[in-house]
Amino acid sequence: MFPGRTRKNPGGKSGFIPIRAKRIVIRPVSGDTMMTMFKPRRLRLQLLLIFIAAMMAPGFGQPVASAWSGDEPAAERAEERFLRVDETPGKAITLEIATRRYRPVEGNGPLIGLVGVAHIGERDFYLALQEELDRYDMVLYEVVSPDGARGGIVNDPQKRIEATRARLDLLAGMIEDYRLRHDRYPVDLESLRRDVTERSSVMANWIRSASVDAWGDPLTYETDDEGTGFQLFRDAEKAPEHELRVTEADEVPALPLEEENIQTQLAKAIDLAFQFDHVNYDASHWRQSDMTHTMFKQALNASGADGDPSADLLMGTSFSARVAEMLLRMVRMLDRMTDGAVSDMVKVIMIELLGDETVIEAAMGQMGEAFADILIDQRNGIVLSDLERIMREEPHLESIAVFYGAAHMDHFAETIKRDFAYELDGVSWYPAIRVDLEQSRVDQRQLQQIRMMLRRSLQQMVP
Repeated sequence: MFPGRTRKNPGGKSGFIPIRAKRIVIRPVSGDTMMTMFKPRRLRLQLLLIFIAAMMAPGFGQPVASAWSGDEPAAERAEERFLRVDETPGKAITLEIATRRYRPVEGNGPLIGLVGVAHIGERDFYLALQEELDRYDMVLYEVVSPDGARGGIVNDPQKRIEATRARLDLLAGMIEDYRLRHDRYPVDLESLRRDVTERSSVMANWIRSASVDAWGDPLTYETDDEGTGFQLFRDAEKAPEHELRVTEADEVPALPLEEENIQTQLAKAIDLAFQFDHVNYDASHWRQSDMTHTMFKQALNASGADGDPSADLLMGTSFSARVAEMLLRMVRMLDRMTDGAVSDMVKVIMIELLGDETVIEAAMGQMGEAFADILIDQRNGIVLSDLERIMREEPHLESIAVFYGAAHMDHFAETIKRDFAYELDGVSWYPAIRVDLEQSRVDQRQLQQIRMMLRRSLQQMVP
């Protein structure tokens, strides 16, 4: 499809070959040539892990009989999967992700929506999920966050103090970052939140949560007219026995917005969107329901998985992550040379990987049992604990969404039905990634080659 030719160095020697002073032409690379780049076993496995890792780091009225828009008929709900591939041969191939809604088998209780997501997808996918999520009274969302981002009242006296201190430090770090960018401290916490919202709605949500101490009282923030100093504290009249205060003199390090991670880079490389850039988290009824950085590191240390390269890859801090970044730069370069063929190939690989339920199991096996337990089971345990507590302490809520990666959802669904005595009430499918094969440089033969490559690679991954 892309005419081109390769030239060998005369004599079989390696080294620099001078180019005559003529017009330089970058010839497009053929689709078949691109397929050969995926052949080495080490590269195939590395790419598989990168793609899997990248896809894995409101209100209702009274219950009504009619299904939501987009719901499947009851007869088609028997297999409660959350990922599927919809393909029209020669025309389009699409990864679809489900939102499944559950109600109590008997008695009262909130509707629970399991809103599955891929961290990289089409922009329209995130717009559709935003509309879905806007209908819930409460949204529990996924993100491993700094200490202090998990809000709410804490009942244990010592943990209550520790949680409030963590919230003070988190806010102080954001306040210091504001000073470095604006040359003064913010007038109030609302000004800080509005400023952060322009860069990250997730971080803006952390400000909302951290602005209330673990007793349930708003923290007090004060600054002088010139914005040269500040103090942030819990009202001393409410806690005279505890000095819970932070000021500019404490020199808390600034907490800036994170640099682009692997997921953001991959999304840009293949003309997709990153979840956190296109979903609005800045709402009072959205709550972080996940591990903090400290909890994650402690779990790794306790399991003996702290040296696992897969953990470093997901956190974006290791040599493996740097290799991933190099490969993504190569994807961007080759995509320009092939008029978009590489982007479509990568999208097809993602669709095929995530649409096959055996892939996640194989990836977890590669990452190690201990790390997989932390990544899925332990983090899911936090969500289920939060969900049970909210249902008990906030019975006025009529609907709660769990907004998490689709790889977590099977476990959530099983537990909700078994331990919460809920049953499936409805399902909607949302297209997450789509390749228009009629407009793509990827033809049907190359699609089959990709599938054969993936099958061989998965056979090598599975012991």
